[in-house]
Amino acid sequence: MGTINKYTPEEILAIFQANYLQQQQFDPEIDPGESLELETTIEEWINICDLSEPYELSDYFNYFFDLDFSMETWLYVMQPKNKKTLGELCNFISEEAFKPVIVPIKVFGSDCRNAATFKHLISQFSKKGIDAKIQPSSSVESFAKKHLGILIEEVNKLNPETLPPVKYRENAWQNLGGYCLLFCVLTAIASIWISNLGLIIGGLFGTGILFYWIGSRFEPKQMSFDGLVTFKDLVLKINNA
Repeated sequence: MGTINKYTPEEILAIFQANYLQQQQFDPEIDPGESLELETTIEEWINICDLSEPYELSDYFNYFFDLDFSMETWLYVMQPKNKKTLGELCNFISEEAFKPVIVPIKVFGSDCRNAATFKHLISQFSKKGIDAKIQPSSSVESFAKKHLGILIEEVNKLNPETLPPVKYRENAWQNLGGYCLLFCVLTAIASIWISNLGLIIGGLFGTGILFYWIGSRFEPKQMSFDGLVTFKDLVLKINNA
C-alpha cells in the first residue's frame, strides 16, 4: 500500500501552515492573518496559534509524527523558545519522521493511486481508534463533524495543499450561548449607570456557559470544505493539488 520517505523542513513547515489555516476558521483564540516562516521563533508560533508550552507539545509531536522522543529531547529542540525557531524544529522533525509515500495498487488489473490513497487514510483512521465504515461515496462533512482534527492531521501529512479553509458554523445551542454571553456583556456595561443588575449578569453568564456546554455535546451545524463532498473528491484532491 505504501512505503516511507523523509520529509523536507519545508514540507514540515507547510504542514504547520496548513494546520494554522484551519485553526483560524473556528478557534477565536488564534491570531489570524499571521505568517509562519522558518525564521519564526517558537514563542511567536505558540502565541500566534494559541498552542501549549513546549513541554506539552512534546507529546503531541510524538503522536502526530509517530515518534518516541523524550520530553527532554523536544525541550532541547524548542527552548529557549524566544530564540529557537520553527526552522530548527522543522529540521529536527524532517530528520526523524517518516513521510508516507503512496504506492498505487492493482484495481481490475490497472495501477490505481487513488485507491491506495483511500486505503491509507482508512488505515490511519483505524490506528487513531476510528472504526468508521467509510466508502469513497461517504460524506467528508459527516466525518469532519466527528473527527475534524484527525482528518486535518492525516490529510495534511499527505498533502498540506489539499484542504481549503473549513466552513464552520455553530449549532443552535452554541448560538444561544453566544447571545446570552453578549447580553451579559451589554448588561455589565449598562450596570455602570443602572444599579442592581448583578443577578441578571450572573444569570446570563451562567446560562450562556450552560448553553455552550450543551452545544458542545452535539455536532456543529456545518463543518465542510468547498469542493470536497465525498471521500472520492478528497482523494482526488490529495493526488492532484
